[in-house]
Amino acid sequence: MRRLAYLSALVLTVGAGALFAATRGAFEFPHQKHAALGAAGCESCHAGIYSGDAALNVSADPALCAGCHNGQAFPEVGYTGYTPQESGLKFQHANHPKLGCQTCHGIPGGEGEMAVQAASGDTCLACHGNGATDHFEVGVNPCETCHYDPAPGHTPDWQTQHATAAAAELPQCSQCHKETFCVDCHDGPKNPGMQYHPANFVTRHSAESWAAPMECAECHSREVFCRDCHSNQGVAQDGRQNGGYHDGVANWLQQHGAAARQGMESCTSCHQQTQCLACHSAKQGWRVNPHGPDFDPERAADRSTQSCAICHTGY
Repeated sequence: MRRLAYLSALVLTVGAGALFAATRGAFEFPHQKHAALGAAGCESCHAGIYSGDAALNVSADPALCAGCHNGQAFPEVGYTGYTPQESGLKFQHANHPKLGCQTCHGIPGGEGEMAVQAASGDTCLACHGNGATDHFEVGVNPCETCHYDPAPGHTPDWQTQHATAAAAELPQCSQCHKETFCVDCHDGPKNPGMQYHPANFVTRHSAESWAAPMECAECHSREVFCRDCHSNQGVAQDGRQNGGYHDGVANWLQQHGAAARQGMESCTSCHQQTQCLACHSAKQGWRVNPHGPDFDPERAADRSTQSCAICHTGY
């Protein structure tokens, strides 16, 4: 039982480290050159680092940097701060007074650089490993030694395994969480290692958007987001690479009727009804008959007379 409890905690800790180790890279900061500014030690810039736990953001405030690096006294810097990602691990710097910052945050061979990614299980296990056989037996639940209790309905390994559950039962997640809850962590520009989509997603997103368009709409406005991106990248109808939305065949115009019947919601993401009527109208344009060979006018009128009234009077 003791061994099982230890292995459970070990797996959870290492799993969390594997997930979060890539959430943030390292940036170079010459701490020694700024030593005179830190009369209170690390806490001069990293407020609460000695008293707070792992959930506290102890990142240096960009306003502190801008106080000197204002473009006059010193050159401006592009530092915008860092928002740590929740790891579910318990940790307090105050409990590790004998360890210097470089012990956990230093980078081998990276003089002047500091690693600022979220808590890594591998780093913890460098000291709290196999040698501490009784370390995980404190309390009734040994997992509580290193991990915060998960929310009701979540398993202890939820932080590392929730993607599978979210993909299978997203409506259940949305009962408690808003989309912004996910984006807090899964923000590609801020946290490249925590994106929803893989790195090559742009090259293959067309097929996936056709297969499950409603999943895309959970985060993206189909009309605005898709159109703006395609236009900016030159793959819109009037862009450098021509019609990126439509099938790349010369006779697509003659075949678009079948595509419209298959997925009209895709057409309406960009096109309005008036654009169809520019060709499909008995009153104007090319006067292309909008009705197919098996068209049933009475059935169509029963569904909606508004569409009929666009061209026909008496409705």
